[in-house]
Amino acid sequence: IETEQIQFSEGSLWSGGPGTGDDYNYGIREGAWKYLDQVRQLLNEDKFDEAHKLANDQLTGVIHNAGRNSSFGNYGAQQTMGDIFISVSHDGEPQNYRRELNLTDAEGLVTYAVDGNNYTRTYFGSYPDQVMVYRLESSRNTDYSLWYETPHVRQDEGLTDGVYTFRGNVADNGMEFETFLKIDTDGEISFNDGRIAVSGATHLTIYHGAATDYVMEYPHYKGADYRARNRSALANLEGKTYEEVRREHQEDFRELFSRVELILGEGSRDHVPTVQRLIEYANGTDDPGLEELYFQYSRYLMISA
Repeated sequence: IETEQIQFSEGSLWSGGPGTGDDYNYGIREGAWKYLDQVRQLLNEDKFDEAHKLANDQLTGVIHNAGRNSSFGNYGAQQTMGDIFISVSHDGEPQNYRRELNLTDAEGLVTYAVDGNNYTRTYFGSYPDQVMVYRLESSRNTDYSLWYETPHVRQDEGLTDGVYTFRGNVADNGMEFETFLKIDTDGEISFNDGRIAVSGATHLTIYHGAATDYVMEYPHYKGADYRARNRSALANLEGKTYEEVRREHQEDFRELFSRVELILGEGSRDHVPTVQRLIEYANGTDDPGLEELYFQYSRYLMISA
């Protein structure tokens, strides 16, 4: 709990593809069409193993090793955009630690206390505002340190008017991206050597956005004004309070989530921690409420994704 770590990505951030080298040809195998009739003939003769082998050898695409040095080659793979770290200035043993996921509100929550100071962390993704939101609160003034780490190439970073931005690119294909952290707090903010310091705060809200230059357009798949997209998200947040952003998120999510209710039986074991219910269920305990919960958890994941 001393250092929160938020790992994140953005759906279009990939390695590989155009830009990885002269060998990249969209996975096309030259002359593959010449073998199609042979594969069909083998299938007609019920020679399925031979047909399968020939199709695998001659019809599948080609991946070159240029670019990423992995089994994915220059086809590439989904990339992490990096990690956000938030260090909290407290010592001592935590008391009453609790983690929960509120399916109705689509929010994660962490609560605990250290030396009489009560801490709360709230997490959600706002579809209306196109940002992730992380809220850290404490009953007494608290100091924080925030920083961002990424395996990709840094182009520039900085903090202006309470907004941290990092612009970089994927090394092997040059895909560009930008992520931002808009800081809202009652504490004092400073920035030095890639670290954001927040001192004397009872609340710290981070609005987090990210975008890439990917465009779903053959043959280059590049050209999106990702910085303009982030500027638009930031402009949309102007004048909004945390409570307003949170309420709009909840209303937007519930419009979908509350359409379905599932009841499988009587009796509730909601007072039992979910991790314990999972273990007991695996060992044969009858728990239809857990099945209801799992069904709704799956819906939460689908809607949130």
